[in-house]
This record gives sequence, structure tokens and C-alpha cells, in this order.
Amino acid sequence: MRDRCMGRQFAPLWVVVCMGACTVAARAEGAPPPVAPAAQAEEAVPRFDVMAYNITGNTKLSADEIERLVYPYLGPGKTFADINAAQAALEKAYQARGFLSVVVNLPQQNVNSGEITLEVIESRVETLNVRNAQYTRPSVIRQGLPELAPGTVPDFNVVQQQLAQVQGGAGQPGITPEIKPRPDDPRRMDVTLLVEDKPAWHASIEANTKQSYNTQRGRLEASASYDNLFQRGHTIGLNWFYSPWRPEEANTISMAYSLPVQRSARLGDDRLSMSVVHSNSNTPTAIGGGTVVRGETYGLRYRMPLPGFGTSVSHGWTLGLDYIYNRSTNQDIAGFTTKRPDLRYPAFDIGYDFYRSTDASRTMASAEIKLGASGLGGRTVDCQGVARDQFDCSRVGATPDFQLLKLNLRHERRIFGTWTLLLDGQAQFASAPLASPEQIGFGGLDSVRGYYEYEQTADQGLALRTELGTPTLFSWGDATVTGFAFLDRAELSTIDPLPTELKRIHMGSWGLGFKLEIPNRLQASLNFALPTFDTRKADSTGNQNLIATGRRANEKHRVDLSIKQSF
Repeated sequence: MRDRCMGRQFAPLWVVVCMGACTVAARAEGAPPPVAPAAQAEEAVPRFDVMAYNITGNTKLSADEIERLVYPYLGPGKTFADINAAQAALEKAYQARGFLSVVVNLPQQNVNSGEITLEVIESRVETLNVRNAQYTRPSVIRQGLPELAPGTVPDFNVVQQQLAQVQGGAGQPGITPEIKPRPDDPRRMDVTLLVEDKPAWHASIEANTKQSYNTQRGRLEASASYDNLFQRGHTIGLNWFYSPWRPEEANTISMAYSLPVQRSARLGDDRLSMSVVHSNSNTPTAIGGGTVVRGETYGLRYRMPLPGFGTSVSHGWTLGLDYIYNRSTNQDIAGFTTKRPDLRYPAFDIGYDFYRSTDASRTMASAEIKLGASGLGGRTVDCQGVARDQFDCSRVGATPDFQLLKLNLRHERRIFGTWTLLLDGQAQFASAPLASPEQIGFGGLDSVRGYYEYEQTADQGLALRTELGTPTLFSWGDATVTGFAFLDRAELSTIDPLPTELKRIHMGSWGLGFKLEIPNRLQASLNFALPTFDTRKADSTGNQNLIATGRRANEKHRVDLSIKQSF
């Protein structure tokens, strides 16, 4: 007889619980378990002592974890129900950890020995095949799913995370794993990845009725991107915003490039992004006639994913660096042009983003802190014959040591069955007066409907768009028409305003609209908006005397149309 109170090994793993020295000494090796007289007198369930569990084949759970699972089923007078419960508890633990291909068997044995053997069968991947891949190399897909590599016992929680990374981009393939255990060997399984591949090219063109204050109505927006450059998940994109009637009023082009940076197979790749925006626009203002805004913004971002709270959640940190080169020229009514000094400076930011998607809702949120530094952004310029810092020349009281907090939240969910509710909010808070490139602006189709695009700007602001969407009203083939009602509200505030500037600005509107959609092809929307607050613009004296939008403006309501074709 082995004299031990507790012993353990990892594979095979022994879990032995001593039930007391007296009990062990009283039993001769191989002797049958004692039976109570009452049990002999009736047809009782067979009972026996379980002094130890011998777990074979385990490589995934620790000895302490297994001991904790089977401990309640050790002791004298146990039944087969106790053994089955220990088997089920062990198998459930594997399932909870994501090892769905693991089963626990109870092999045939003599229970009178006091030692019960449970056999763990960890099914390993034997082959990994990829089918139906047209635009993505199979080797790239396999590389993105190391948890399904041959020889592994897959943790399917990790598999889900890796699948989300592989098929997360707009041009990435949809993948469905097909798992087949081998009939001749339960310890082996074949995995086939069924790929629903997509072209990596995407493009769209949109015509809409957007306009800034004192400009012609109508804009064109075009975009093109390739999402799997070099078969390595690199992405390149191009966007163009243009005024076809007067190009000098809106002509902005931007380009972005991003690539994955492998850091963690469990969390997915980091992502490095670079962008450049070139603006070549002449947007008139009420002071002197117009302001020419010409310049570039260069951006660099590094995003690091964080551990998720499940397959429906993704979030991460972003570190960024921007370099802003802004040139503006004021032109008065008589046509006399005054050249202002260029405004050029770097800015740093750190951000957090969150995304959650379920069958009934989607939530996106982000927070960003943006910082300027006088050591890098401070520069003395000739400001109309006076030596001043470039920020103070651009905006009285502005400083290169600015701090910003930007917040965004978008939540969309189904309500009342097939209705939808959309809440879309944004905010900015500043530490000091800001130069114009850092100010926040509201108004337009993507902000507060019923107003001109980016009509009002200030240092700080809050905005909330609320939209209630109807079920499908009409349908023709793939085309569907839905309706919506909306209520928009915003407030802006200027830090240390000049006598000619407004301290606080209120904006708001309500209205109705319709949307037409053909999935992956055509989107169109028609909006009727009624502003609820009057807004002002400066006249030639610099005072805020002109009614730009509202009940006292020339146009007391606004109708906007947009049509977008995707390719």
C-alpha cells in the first residue's frame, strides 16, 4: 500500500486527497470497501471509496486547477454519479477555457482500487486547408491564424480574436472554419477555412448639396482605396473634396497609407498609419471679403490593440504626431491683399478607441488628448510690423502650449423590433484660445443639419444628433426606402473673445428625411431641416450683425440631397 497524503504530476496528472491516516491504515491493500448494514438490506446504489483521481493526457490545465475541480468528488461512499460529475466538471473547465476540441473519457476500470482514471483526449490540428481564396494568398490567411496551425490544441477564444483580425478590414476576406475529427483517430482533426474573398479595390463618388457660408451650393466627394497591398494587409487610400462650380471655394485632397506591425498573435497586429492633407481653397469670409486657406497637414499614427472583453468588443490606444503648415491670406473688398505669416507647428496626441457590436446594436467611442509645445511650435514672426509669436498673430491670446480634449460617441440600436435609434455626439474642451486649425466647428449634413457646412467655429463645443429611423417603407428588388426624423443640438463657446466675437453660440434643428439604399452600390438621402436658433456672421466692420441661418434669415429652412455610388 502506498503511504502518501497527496501527490501530483502534470502528464499523467495525479490528484490524491488523503482521507485520514486512520482510514488508510484500517484498509488492507485490495480489500473491498466497507458496506453499511442498511445498504446490505436493500437494493442500494453501489458505493465505493474514491481516494484519488488519475488524470491522463492533460497538457492545458494546471495541477492546482484540476485538483480544485475534482476535490468535491473524493471520499468514502461515492457512487458512479460522483465520478460522472467529476468527469463533467473537468470537461466543462476545458470548454470554458476555449478548448472545444477536448473531451474527457471514463475508461473501463475496477473502482474498488480507490483510484479512478479519467482520460483527457486533446484533439490536435492535423491539417489546415484554405479553399475559395481568390484575391488573398492562402499562406497569408494561414499566417494570420497561428492558433489553428498543425500540431496545436486550439483555444477557440483566441481563434475568434485572430479571425476578427484577419477579416476585420473592408478588403479582408470572410472566413468560416470547418472542423472535421478524423474517424480513425479522435486525437486528430482536419480544419478547412472556407473563404468568402472580396476584391481589394474600393471606390465611391458622391454628389451633394453641401456648401459653406457665402459659397455656391454643390460638392463632389470621391474616394478610392486598396486594402491588401503586397498581400500583406497594407492599405492605401485617396480622397478628394471639390467644388465643381467654383474650385477655389473647395479643393482638398488627402492620402493615407497604413500597414500592420506584428506584436501579439493573441491581440492582433499593431497598425502604423501615415497621412497627408493638402487644402487649396478660397473660402470667403465677411471680414474683408474672403480668406484664402492653403496648406498641408502631415499625420503619423501608431495604434496598439488591447485585450478585448469578448469577441464583440475591440479597443486600443493610439499615439500620434501631426505637423500643420497653414497659410492664409486676407483680401478686402477693394481687392487689396494682405499676406499673413505662415502658421506651422507640430502637435502630439494620445487617444483611446472602443468598438462594440451585437445583433441589436453598435457602439463606437473615442477620446483624444492633443498637446502643443512652445519648444517646438513657438516661432516669432513679423505680424504687421510687430514681432509676435505666430499663434498670437493668428489669434489674439493663442499660445503654442495648448491642450485639447476631444470626445466622440456613436450608438445605434434597434428598438420596437425594426425601428432604429441613432445617438451621435462629439465634444471638445480647450485650455486656452486656439488658432483656427485647432478650433471645432458645427453645421451641415454631418453635424447640425439646416446650417451651412462648418458654419460656426469656436474653441470649445458640444453637439448631439438624435435620429429615429423607420422600418422599410418601400422596396424594389434589393433597393429599400426608409424614413427618419431627427433632432440636432449644438453649443459653442469662445475663450477670451474679442469685442467683435460672440462668447457663446447656440445651434439646433429638427426635421424629416428619407434614405434609399441598394447594398454595396447606391446610397441616397433627402433631408428637410428647420433651424431653431439664429446664427450670425460678421459684416465688413467685423461685428456679428449678419443673420446667417435661422428664422430671421432669408432661407428659413434647408433641403439637402446626397447621392453616393460605390464600386
